Amino acid sequence: MSESPKHQYVGRVLFVDKDITMRNVMALILRRDQFQVVTLPSAEDGLAQMKTDDPFDFVISGFALPGMNGLSFLHHVAMLSRRSVRILVSAGCDDSDGVNRSMREGHINRYVSKPFCFDTFRADLKNDLEGFNLTQHLNPD
Repeated sequence: MSESPKHQYVGRVLFVDKDITMRNVMALILRRDQFQVVTLPSAEDGLAQMKTDDPFDFVISGFALPGMNGLSFLHHVAMLSRRSVRILVSAGCDDSDGVNRSMREGHINRYVSKPFCFDTFRADLKNDLEGFNLTQHLNPD
């Protein structure tokens, strides 16, 4: 089955999480809202995807990833694409100091604690996307 043309998508999401069930659920939910979603199991795969693919509006990551944790991954993402909204999703992060520091330094834009309400999460992404569209309209460069 082929996907719809890119112009029909409202935004692009890269979701990196070691848990295949979480990747599948997130993809299903976000695709219902017409997001183009790429899911991957590791930070290394995510960084490789970012280097070879079109820019993502959102990069969402779990904390516990093989190879490097989500904080380190999103720090690298921030260096590759400042325009991407970077969201860390975690169930009881052991590194709250690191999360706070990463937010202050701008490496992550939002921390979402599991379990969370998918409806609220989707609404937040849509609000962020509306902010992108307004910013692009006001500052086309």
